[in-house]
Amino acid sequence: DIENAWQVLQADTTLRSALEQRALR
Repeated sequence: DIENAWQVLQADTTLRSALEQRALR
């Protein structure tokens, strides 16, 4: 499902950003 794939991609991007922010601290 295209929409589901997009949701997963968005979630992965958000998670990756959160991990990067944590790494910077």
